[in-house]
Amino acid sequence: MADTGTASRIRLLRESRKLTQQQVADALGVPKSTYVHYEDGTNEPKISVLIKIALYYEISADWLLGVESAQTKNLPPETRWEIMRKEIEQLSDDDVKELHSFLKFLLWREKQD
Repeated sequence: MADTGTASRIRLLRESRKLTQQQVADALGVPKSTYVHYEDGTNEPKISVLIKIALYYEISADWLLGVESAQTKNLPPETRWEIMRKEIEQLSDDDVKELHSFLKFLLWREKQD
C-alpha cells in the first residue's frame, strides 16, 4: 500500500523527536510490528490509536488526518520546517516565486513596525 498522509505525519513526528519505533509503540501500547505498519502506510491506525498518538505528541488529531493544514503549536521547529518544505515542493514555479515575493513583503513589513 502507498504511503498515506497520516503515515508520513506519524513518521515525521517520531523522527523529529528522535524516538525509536519501539519507544512509540510501547507508549501507545501496540506491538512494534503494528506501529511499523502505521508508519509505512500498510495499516491505518484505529481511531482510538490516533487519539493516543495525538495525546502522546500533544497535537491535533485533525492534523494527523490531514484535515487541517498544520496545527504547529506543539510541533518542534524542525518538524514545522519539514512540513512547509513538503508543501512548497507541491507548488508550481510561478507559485514559489509568488510565495517568495510575499515573504519579502512580510519581512519588509516587520521592519516597518
